[in-house]
Amino acid sequence: MRDVFKDLEDRLPLLADRLEDDTVWDELTPAERYAVGAWARAVVDDLPDELLASCDTMGDLATWVEQAAAHGRFHPGRRYPRRELAGDGIALRPLRADHVPILYESAFTGERSWKWRFRGRTVPYETFAAMLHEGVFAQYAVESTVGPPSLLGLVSAYDADTACGHCYVAFHNTGVHHPASGRMFGAIIGFMDHLFHVSPFRKLYLDIPEYNVGLLRGFEGLLMVEEGRLREHYFLGGRFHDRIVYAVYREAFAPMSEAWYV
Repeated sequence: MRDVFKDLEDRLPLLADRLEDDTVWDELTPAERYAVGAWARAVVDDLPDELLASCDTMGDLATWVEQAAAHGRFHPGRRYPRRELAGDGIALRPLRADHVPILYESAFTGERSWKWRFRGRTVPYETFAAMLHEGVFAQYAVESTVGPPSLLGLVSAYDADTACGHCYVAFHNTGVHHPASGRMFGAIIGFMDHLFHVSPFRKLYLDIPEYNVGLLRGFEGLLMVEEGRLREHYFLGGRFHDRIVYAVYREAFAPMSEAWYV
């Protein structure tokens, strides 16, 4: 492992075995790609947005970071400010009226029409707009801060039980960025950090059909713990799929929070 990756290893030891020169970038999970990309954008001044897409291996990224260090543009230990609800090319902002038509169209277009909450059903625009706020504890639109302004998705906390210390978290990707970019994963991490920071939740639940788990692949058993499974609960693509409830515990999330935010 190159010396420049020592800072990332210290922050997230679970990535240690992925920081070797011969690790192929495309073989990293979306969660791992996000973690590496978020770190690089935090510690390197003016990191070109297309750089990570051009890297074939972790060795390629290490070489580029070493070149940045030689020119005084590498700052190990630098983190994102929590109070801004932003980082790594995304910002969490209050849901506005002009966001709703984009969310409505994306909810009933392509694979999201059967992968998100409606699973093939359609509802009138007015019903959809009203449902966005049902049972919501906190909710933010996810906007890109890289390139032209665009709505990447929505993150929501619902069915909050502050007495028992838990809440459910949901997310929707509008498809502006491919899931492999990791942008929405970054939004989910930032949103969870916000919830743990402002509320005394012990754990956050994610209630996910098994065909949607791919975005979070790589953190099962580490950041996320499976706490419940309903067998063959959903039907899609000619077969039945499980419904899985994961929990993210405050104690397990703490290293992730400390890795990215101050």
